[in-house]
Amino acid sequence: MSNLEWLSRIEQAISISLPEVSAKFDDYEIRLTVNTTKKHPSLSFYTEIDTKIFEFCTIYFDPVNQELYSYYWNEDFELNSKILFTELEEIIDFIYDAFFDFLDHVEEDDENEQVESS
Repeated sequence: MSNLEWLSRIEQAISISLPEVSAKFDDYEIRLTVNTTKKHPSLSFYTEIDTKIFEFCTIYFDPVNQELYSYYWNEDFELNSKILFTELEEIIDFIYDAFFDFLDHVEEDDENEQVESS
């Protein structure tokens, strides 16, 4: 199996799971785009709010080592950390958590805008 075939299989499995993840967030739909033009292809997840597109999570694929990974801000150590995924459920949980964090920031921004306009 070629490296991009592996990425394609993962993409399909994630695409099947996305509607279930999106269903947990009433007003939002999580979408996926794939970029295979880089050394490490990526799966980017985004949503649309008021006709604006917001990307909230990117998962990369290392074709040499056949690893899926992403980065996240580790608040305990105050630095970006790399996480390696070993199974699909970990990826789905990561997407869910990243979207949940994104929505928290959107709600905070909305609250701040309301306070400023008062």
